[in-house]
Amino acid sequence: MENRNNSVHYKMYKAKKNFMIAGLATTAAVAGMALANTDVTAHADTVANDATVATVSNSAAATTATSDQISEAQAVVSQASDNVTSAQQAVSDAQAAVNSANNLNSDVAAVNNAQEAYSDALDKQTEAGKAAASAQADYDQASANAQDAIQTAAKARGFAVDQNNPAKTANEAVAYWNAISAENNSTASSVAAARPEADTALSEAQENYNVQSAYVADLATKTNNLKSQAASAAAASANNAAVLAAAASDMEKKFNSAAYELNTTYAYKLGSAQNDVTYFNNMEAKVNSTNDQVKDALTKLSAFLTAKAANDNAYQAAVAAQQAVNKTEKAYVDAMQAHNLPNSQQLADLENTAATNNNWANAYANQLNSNAAYSDANAALNKANSAQTAAQTNVDNYSNAVASDEAAVSAAKTALSDALAQLASATTAAAKTAANAARANAEDELSRAQAQLDSDKANLEAANKTLRNAKKLVTTAQTNLNNVLKQTVAVNEGTETVNMTIAQLVDLVNTWKSKATTATEKLNSAKANLAAVKDVQAAVDAANAQLATAKANLVAAQNAYQAALDALNALNAGSGSSSEGSSASSSADSSATSDTDSSAASSATDDNSSAATDDSQAASSATENAAAATNNGAAATTGATAANQAVATLASTGAASASREASANDAQALPQTGNENTSALVALGAVSAMFGLGLAAKKREF
Repeated sequence: MENRNNSVHYKMYKAKKNFMIAGLATTAAVAGMALANTDVTAHADTVANDATVATVSNSAAATTATSDQISEAQAVVSQASDNVTSAQQAVSDAQAAVNSANNLNSDVAAVNNAQEAYSDALDKQTEAGKAAASAQADYDQASANAQDAIQTAAKARGFAVDQNNPAKTANEAVAYWNAISAENNSTASSVAAARPEADTALSEAQENYNVQSAYVADLATKTNNLKSQAASAAAASANNAAVLAAAASDMEKKFNSAAYELNTTYAYKLGSAQNDVTYFNNMEAKVNSTNDQVKDALTKLSAFLTAKAANDNAYQAAVAAQQAVNKTEKAYVDAMQAHNLPNSQQLADLENTAATNNNWANAYANQLNSNAAYSDANAALNKANSAQTAAQTNVDNYSNAVASDEAAVSAAKTALSDALAQLASATTAAAKTAANAARANAEDELSRAQAQLDSDKANLEAANKTLRNAKKLVTTAQTNLNNVLKQTVAVNEGTETVNMTIAQLVDLVNTWKSKATTATEKLNSAKANLAAVKDVQAAVDAANAQLATAKANLVAAQNAYQAALDALNALNAGSGSSSEGSSASSSADSSATSDTDSSAASSATDDNSSAATDDSQAASSATENAAAATNNGAAATTGATAANQAVATLASTGAASASREASANDAQALPQTGNENTSALVALGAVSAMFGLGLAAKKREF
């Protein structure tokens, strides 16, 4: 449809040119006839004014153009017109190339924008997925941490744990622990208020008890002194022995009474005060413990609710990110398909194929490499198992030794305790000696048993460390053997398990490596093509440069055409000026012709410019149209140059011819009768008409 439109516009332009040429031919014929008629009329008055006729004749002879000059000028006009047509077509082609390049640039920009939006959405989805996973993990951990607080509150308050609404359950638990906190704070206030009085009472009771204790001790000292004095006096048969004995007896009674009061009244008061303080100490410890429990529970519940809200928000963000991915992916795929470029799914298929082939190649290569390692892996496992068994034996032996040593230490401590008791109860030197010997033996046995216990414990710790290392080696060796077994027992080809030789496995590895290489090359080629399509700005710049050149060439061609047309009109005007009336008529006709031709040329230019604008929408390739614009622009430049040279030649030739005609006319002294000029002008008009009709016929054929 676009090519047909170009053809129609071009034909319409040619039809207008045909009318223009026909108009030129008609104007030339009419001008010739008018000049002939004017010349006859002018020369009817020759007798009346011979001097005037001679002057006019000489002037007409000086400005008369020959038919060859006019034909040459008309040929230049025709060539200049053809050059304008070529230049206009070059502009049209260049404009089409610019439009095509701009359209392609716009298409690629749209695709790039869609791809960037999709890629950005994928990145955001990835981040949202990570955030959601992290939030879920935090929530799960917070939920596990808060379960004890929730279960305790649920049991105490008798509410059911709502699995569908965990936030509600957590808030009910928070209310319970807040109530416990308030109650505990009230208890703490009560303890804080009563504690000073209990502390004061304890201080007073302790002080009184200490005073009474000192008093009792003093009485005991005095009693013992009196008894000692009485005993000494009695031994010496002193007279005051009885007095001292009576005083000692009275002092002992006071001592017994004071001691009894100390052990009853004062001790009771002190014990009671101590119990009160102990009670408050226990209450404070309980308050602190409850505070810690409440604080821990509320902290965990707060973390749970915070994690729950964060998890909900992260989930919503992940859903929104997925929706954005779906939307941008569709827009991206649609844009790629609309512009016949590889879409994301096609590119993903290439990537998946390359990745799959590489994975299979690597898998078979790993299977191939693992076959040779099987015996080593199995031997390593057996060695690790033996080491673990030996280490376990050592652990068992040292565990038994430690148990036996602990029993020996306990027995030695018992023996030492018995020896010390025996020493304390010994009353004779022999008994004390035996007891000291038993004590020394018991201490030696305890020291030996303790040293053996410490040694065996150290050995047990070292044995346990060796056992742990041996277990790690067993785990590693077992893992290595399992990996080797997975790859060497059989070859897994996806749908079936096939046993094969090493040589067959080598061939399989080479086959998949070749597939992986081919798929990777295809993927890289596709990516390179996409990268090449993205850069179309160079094509846009080249097309714009060609359009600027074509427009400049068109202006030059139009100027050359106008100059050629002006030269032709000047020749036509000068060929019939034999009187003032003739000059006026010729000038009017020339002006009309010039206006008509200029109007026709302008109309043709406007119409073709419009056609170029319309046709530019049908361009299929920026590169081809830019090349066409270059060729046509060069042709237009050549044509414009030829037209300018022809106009210059025409002007020079016309001036020389006019000079020769003027010299010839000056040499003729006879007056003109008008018949010669009339015949010449009639002939010139006929020739002009024939030339114009011939040009019209030529344009129709073209």
